[in-house]
Amino acid sequence: MDDATWKLVVDSAQTVAAFAGALSAIFAGWAIRKSSNDRENGHLLHHAKTSLERAFQALCGDTPTNSAPTHDRTAWLTAARLIEEYKHTKERITDKLSLQECESHEEHWRYQFYVRLGVIQDGPAGYFTPRPRGEEIQKVSAMVIHAFATWPEGKSDPLKKYKSADDAYNKLGIHMLWFKLRQYCNRV
Repeated sequence: MDDATWKLVVDSAQTVAAFAGALSAIFAGWAIRKSSNDRENGHLLHHAKTSLERAFQALCGDTPTNSAPTHDRTAWLTAARLIEEYKHTKERITDKLSLQECESHEEHWRYQFYVRLGVIQDGPAGYFTPRPRGEEIQKVSAMVIHAFATWPEGKSDPLKKYKSADDAYNKLGIHMLWFKLRQYCNRV
């Protein structure tokens, strides 16, 4: 092999090696970035879930399930602030699967708040009246919590995929185990 051919082979090998190294660096960088994003989304999801749990705990504490939250200004403020923290954290989640899980937790806690606020709604008219010590529940905090407990305007309802009870029955059926439901739906 003459010098020119040998130089061409060496130069070609170096070019291929440099290209392979560059590709390897690009893929390594992509993998590191993806891993970092996954880790960040995992932390955000955990923080979002914890914020909702703490918000509910702050408002309702150890009160029985069928009773109204304690009339406590600080509890309402803390719960509202934690709900706002949750909303801010949720906005930062970029992974679709993590966001879906986050929204599932949101629906669970929305219902928990809804049940507790329903007790206030169904109870005596004076729940929000300031107490003898003059401590009143801050209106903004009450609005934040009530807004969270309400189904969001414009949010699509996954049950809308069934056009009617008949459509749901045709797609899902009702197992024989659920006799009372079968009676209710006239499917006996």
